[in-house]
Amino acid sequence: MEEARLASLYRISQQPVESEQAFLDHALHEALALTGSRYGYIYRYDEGKRVFTLNSWSRDVMADCAVASPKTCYELDRTGIWGEAVRQRRPILINDFEAEHPLKKGYPEGHVALRRYLTVPVLRGESIIAVVGVANRESDYTGRDALQLRLLMDGVWKSLDRARAERALRDSEARLAESQRVARIGHYDYDVAGDRWTSSPMLDEIFGIGAADPRDMDGWLRIVQPDDREAMRAYLVEQVVGARVPFDREYRVQRAADGQVRWVHGLGRIECDEGGRVVRMFGTIQDITERRRADEQRRQLEQQVLHAQKLESLGVLAGGIAHDFNNILMSVLGNAGLARLRVAPESPVAENLRQIELAAGRAADLARQMLAYSGKGTFTAEATDLNRLVEEMEQMLRVSISKKAVLRLRPARPLPAVDVDRTQIRQVLMNLVINASEAIGERSGVIAVSTGCLRCNREYLRELRVDEELPEGLYVTLEVADTGCGMDRGTVARIFDPFFTTKFTGRGLGMAAVLGIVRGHRGAIKVYSEPAKGTTFKVFLPASASQPELLAAPQGEDGWRGRGLALLVDDEESVRAVGTEMLRELGFEVMIARDGCEALERYRERPADLVLLDLTMPQMDGEQAFRELRALDPQARVVVSSGYNEMEIAGRFSGRGLAGFVQKPYTLETLRNALRVALG
Repeated sequence: MEEARLASLYRISQQPVESEQAFLDHALHEALALTGSRYGYIYRYDEGKRVFTLNSWSRDVMADCAVASPKTCYELDRTGIWGEAVRQRRPILINDFEAEHPLKKGYPEGHVALRRYLTVPVLRGESIIAVVGVANRESDYTGRDALQLRLLMDGVWKSLDRARAERALRDSEARLAESQRVARIGHYDYDVAGDRWTSSPMLDEIFGIGAADPRDMDGWLRIVQPDDREAMRAYLVEQVVGARVPFDREYRVQRAADGQVRWVHGLGRIECDEGGRVVRMFGTIQDITERRRADEQRRQLEQQVLHAQKLESLGVLAGGIAHDFNNILMSVLGNAGLARLRVAPESPVAENLRQIELAAGRAADLARQMLAYSGKGTFTAEATDLNRLVEEMEQMLRVSISKKAVLRLRPARPLPAVDVDRTQIRQVLMNLVINASEAIGERSGVIAVSTGCLRCNREYLRELRVDEELPEGLYVTLEVADTGCGMDRGTVARIFDPFFTTKFTGRGLGMAAVLGIVRGHRGAIKVYSEPAKGTTFKVFLPASASQPELLAAPQGEDGWRGRGLALLVDDEESVRAVGTEMLRELGFEVMIARDGCEALERYRERPADLVLLDLTMPQMDGEQAFRELRALDPQARVVVSSGYNEMEIAGRFSGRGLAGFVQKPYTLETLRNALRVALG
């Protein structure tokens, strides 16, 4: 009997548990064979719900049973003898089923007739999880039959539990493998004594290795990117092995399959034998290339935000300078110009007055550079041939550089037009060339000015020095390269910062102004430089859809004079004083006002033929005063004066009937030209 049960268990163990239903059907067949029974069943049992659920009936039961609608679920409290195995928590054995029995409740019509009957509970720990029943053996059932049946079913359920655990393990491993695939994490196990490591398929994919590649320490170190190799070797020897520090390092690998460089993050631990020798290292490797790329993009974005904040701060400063400093310069330039008109050309003071005008003009240029760096001003953009602009400046550039520097022009032809403010681009070119000359110093060297065009995609544009996302497309380039001293990375990173300079007497606004002008033209800059290897600045400007039309600037008439009454409105007394003299010099009778409110009162009292209106004033600024004057007199001719440029003002007064604009600080000739245009 014992041999039969063991044989049954062996046959059951050979049965694959692909389906629990099929496996229990097979187990029931073995139980019938073991006990010599004709009929049998297996019911699962839920102790919490006290409910039986049919799992398997033997084939003969299914063939002989004539119950019209057999049930598959039974409540324990509604069962008869066959439920006693659960209620009494032991096997129930009856060899005369036809005899009267106090526990019998009968069975439905059509049920197979039972003569002998054995039912056994299946336990897991203290819980009953199933009942097994067999019936109608030719001879009586014994206690040994009950024991053998119970042992057989214990083995059956152990096989089920093992199969479930194996299936759960496979599912867990599959989920882990899928998670590692998604997160690009591989694992390794390194046998130090055998100098052999094994790895997961994902790790092999990250490293780009196949079955033929060596899997030892030297093989792994060959995968490490050459620049990181020696540092990695030292880290392993000194930290991981020497100091017993867990492996935790980000490094680069060069894939064996294609040479592609990837960033990875390795985590690992070591195991030692009783003598303290390292015998095993195991851990994970994660491909973090995309994360590093995202971190770099975030870092660049943070730098752009920081730079934009610097620009905003400088813009506030520049706005104040444009108003206050230009008003001071207005007084200096205006008075110097008027004084020069009133002295004889041969007078000793004539040259002094001319030098005063030149110095004030340079101060005005400094204020414009700060405005340009702030990026607030807009430019008078014209379709321009960049080659022609460079060629027109050639002679000026040659006399501006060191005698030992050679200037070479390398224009690319044909070249698309660019919509730029020519004066501002000339300033960019001049600053870059002078910067190159100073980098060459007293040595001999070459400065190459080149033009070209390049179609830039999104990825390439992200590499440029730019503060906002530029559109893909065709860009015209202006490149200034020198063979000078070059710069290290720290200097390159700060070269465009306001007030940063490497020169003892420098102001640090030249390169800052270059960046501001380029930004204002929705362009970008790229810098290439290494110490002792020279520097290249490459400016990118969006190509224009139109062809360059180089128009000559209108020339003024030196003898033009106006007439009538002019109302001069400005909050600065020095500007009112010099402006009054200039307007009188041009033939106007002058009436003055200190702000917008006073200007309206004066105009109501006596309408003027011309209003010269400052933009920035207390109480009522120039923009509001302009609206009130036009409401009072729709024919009023108003010329606005401001430290900002004409395009900035034109945008604010577009379509409102502004007669003209003059930028502060202005000279007599500048004012003459502006008023001549305004008065027709």
